[in-house]
Amino acid sequence: MTPSPSAVNASLGTMKKTIINSHLFACALIVLMSVCLYRTALQGDFIWDDRDLIVAQAGYLNDWKNLYRVFVNPMFGEIHYYRPVLTVSFIVDYQFWGTNPFGFHYTNLILHIVNGILVYLFAFSLFKKRSIALFTSLLFATHPVQSEAVAWISGRNDLLLTLFALIGIIAHLRFTRCHGWSKQLAYAGCLLAYGGAMLTKESAIILPLLFVLIDYFYPGGKKSITRYYAGIVLVSIIYYFAKAAVVGDMGIELRGRELLPVISGVIVTYAYYFRMLIFPFFQSAVPDIFGSAFDDQFFIISSFCLIFCLLLLAFVCRKMFKDISYVVLWIIISLIPVCGIVPLSLPALEHRLYLATVCFSMMLPLAADRLSCIQTKTNKINKAKAIVFVIVPAVLICYSAKTVARNDVWENELSFWSTAVHDSPGSSIATGSLGLVYARAGLHEMAIGEFKKALALADRASIYAPGRNKVHTGMLLNNLGQSYYRLLQIHVQSKAYLKPTDAADEKCSKSVMNVTDRLYELSLACYQRALRISPASADLHNNLGDLFYIMKNYPDAEEEYLTALKHNPDNAQYYNNLGLAYYSMKNYDSAEESFSRAISLRKDFLEGRNNLALVYLHWGMYQKALEQLEMVLSYGPAENVEVYLNLALVYLRGFNDRERAAYYLREAMRLSLHSSKNQMMNDSSCGPIGIGLVDRHT
Repeated sequence: MTPSPSAVNASLGTMKKTIINSHLFACALIVLMSVCLYRTALQGDFIWDDRDLIVAQAGYLNDWKNLYRVFVNPMFGEIHYYRPVLTVSFIVDYQFWGTNPFGFHYTNLILHIVNGILVYLFAFSLFKKRSIALFTSLLFATHPVQSEAVAWISGRNDLLLTLFALIGIIAHLRFTRCHGWSKQLAYAGCLLAYGGAMLTKESAIILPLLFVLIDYFYPGGKKSITRYYAGIVLVSIIYYFAKAAVVGDMGIELRGRELLPVISGVIVTYAYYFRMLIFPFFQSAVPDIFGSAFDDQFFIISSFCLIFCLLLLAFVCRKMFKDISYVVLWIIISLIPVCGIVPLSLPALEHRLYLATVCFSMMLPLAADRLSCIQTKTNKINKAKAIVFVIVPAVLICYSAKTVARNDVWENELSFWSTAVHDSPGSSIATGSLGLVYARAGLHEMAIGEFKKALALADRASIYAPGRNKVHTGMLLNNLGQSYYRLLQIHVQSKAYLKPTDAADEKCSKSVMNVTDRLYELSLACYQRALRISPASADLHNNLGDLFYIMKNYPDAEEEYLTALKHNPDNAQYYNNLGLAYYSMKNYDSAEESFSRAISLRKDFLEGRNNLALVYLHWGMYQKALEQLEMVLSYGPAENVEVYLNLALVYLRGFNDRERAAYYLREAMRLSLHSSKNQMMNDSSCGPIGIGLVDRHT
């Protein structure tokens, strides 16, 4: 009996509804798994590059106008990056969350969830099997190496890159399998996604190779290859011309590198990445893959053998077991930009594996599916099927547990860098960064110990990138000099407030002076060594100026600040420091000019405004001084005692308003209870009431 048309339609409707429900269930499971695994990461702090990209750029990110300026005025400074889409995402986050890291982590989690769903759609588009697509997406979402890309805010570049890449690849598949307007829309979507990926991270240049890979192993309908890829080539050309126009050049330096170390480095890097994909157990934020590799020939040879075997496997399986070839080649191609061919400051980072994990996650589900399709009564085959079907959920459980544990590392900088040093004790970057954490916490003795260890380890990286290693050594010397300088500040203040009354106090005073001289010499030696490495570093010249300033060597401090401004003429802080030096030398005209220049560069530069008010106070221009101090308060309650002291002085001396003067003195006293250190600068021409100079050297 032939079923009626209505019964057929009802049956088709039920089947369609079942398919849709199964897809929705899969997406819900991806969301649930991702949220459960990464909910603890939402409480993480700003870590590592987050400080430079977000915290230090608060003024830039707070301006909505930079949503379009970012395409012509990138935020990365002297680094030759052109990643406007990444910066746009930070600007949007900042508008909602300010400097609360929760919101930035929340966006990363949302992007990871969306990518998990896109991986599901991609796998389903390729294989048309929901089971393969579901397990692929779950393995992708739970793989432990994803923790760095998701839990670290600055890892967002790979989240966005993979987002655009997956959209482009899905559109590419649609283009090969549809007709008419749908085909044209799919092509437009592919080009737009490719352009978005290029504006997110330079690694997107390999996306056309992934398109070719898909066309070779999973060909769809006919298309004009020349016309299709002409559009992709055009997008690439437009991007590189735009980048060259904005940042000046490509920022790639390949000259001066020896071929053999480069080849060895590439092989070792690929071997490390494949090991982390297959056995993600000994993870490290800054893996020291070259510390032992170049000292151990067996390690290099075994790495070479591994990569050779993988390439051979891809070649042998290209017809009979094309899925294996496809996965291996996807991983190799996706890692080309970060394998060491182009020199990188850090040779290996786990978040660079994010795109490669897309296809690696297909291996186990594909193996399980292919085995399930074999119809045989052979015990060995049946046992293999059983083992594979047990392995897939077991791997998911192991991945999930490892990911949750790994997320705890990203809680704060201290836990992050302490773990990094434990995982990679030979890494000078990890050791030096731990020193920075101690320095920010005021633990300068501990910081000095870590910086010294880092300098001793720095030479081990010179084989891989000698030029960059020099830069890193210069940064370590600068940080070590800064720590000595901070200790020097403490001892200078001790000397300033120490008034010996007997022989014991006199001996103590001489001891403090000896320590002060020794710290000055150590700091000076570090800065001078660093300047021999980076003579054009504005920060180094500024720091050396700070050192001279605290020792009251104002002419030399002036010279260093001027040199810093020569290399970076738009830095408001440098002008403020120069103004402090001029003020200390009683060159008030030049001090006023320097403070005014600092304010013109940064309208919200409160230190500069207070110090400019100090100059007006000295000249008796009380109304102008009051205007500057009121501008400071217009940005919110002042955080410096000196601002309130200066206001009290203005009202007392300039307007004879004792009531207002007393109010601001009380505010200064209240604030001083919460301040660990306050420095006052006395000026004899102003009588017994001190004038507060907002001095960054305190």
